[in-house]
Amino acid sequence: MCSTPRPKAKVKAKNQVKVVSILANLTSEQRLQFAQRSNITCEKRQQIQQQKLAENKRILARRNKKMLIKKDWQYWFLNASVSEIFRKVLFGHS
Repeated sequence: MCSTPRPKAKVKAKNQVKVVSILANLTSEQRLQFAQRSNITCEKRQQIQQQKLAENKRILARRNKKMLIKKDWQYWFLNASVSEIFRKVLFGHS
């Protein structure tokens, strides 16, 4: 059915139960340097994320300002709802 070749010899491997962490082989000074570098990179990531959020807020603010621009007479004539027309007539703003 499947045309993939099968190995002729069986591969024998031992199961290893021993799990060693990355920091287990480091000295205390190397651990400290590792922690400092990782903290710096984490702070950089957070700054980049904050910059992206700020940029997205600016983009949304610009879009909202564009939406608040006065609509031309064709909109009012064809698409305005009754409540918008009522507010425009009574209060002078949309």
